[in-house]
Amino acid sequence: MDCLAGYSKNAPTKDYSINGSAQNRVFGSFNAISIIATTFGNGIIPEIQATIAPPVKGKMFKGLCVCYAVVVSTFFSVAISGYWAFGNQARGTVLANFMVDEKSLLPTWVLLMTNVFTLLQVVAVTLVRMSYSLITRYNR
Repeated sequence: MDCLAGYSKNAPTKDYSINGSAQNRVFGSFNAISIIATTFGNGIIPEIQATIAPPVKGKMFKGLCVCYAVVVSTFFSVAISGYWAFGNQARGTVLANFMVDEKSLLPTWVLLMTNVFTLLQVVAVTLVRMSYSLITRYNR
């Protein structure tokens, strides 16, 4: 089994054509960028703003630039590599792309570790949110 799914002999056939009219592609691109930016980028903005000492204007702009640079670089690197490996048939989740006819292109331990890390991330975020709620409730 090859390490790269894009080179795997079990990988599905790739089609790099772009479907839809030019207008739909442009509006679809802007829609996807806005969803990614608002969902994953704006969650950190209040945290940055709360920790910045006055004057906020210049520092906040730098913080926003860093925040969106991280979001753009991480999500676009995944999108570009997924398009290279799977063409326009790439699925909505990263791991779903590595399943072909109920057969995994990845070792079982990779799938297991991905699910464990996802679970740990959700638990950590939940605990932080719960502790933040308790702290703000009792500090009023």
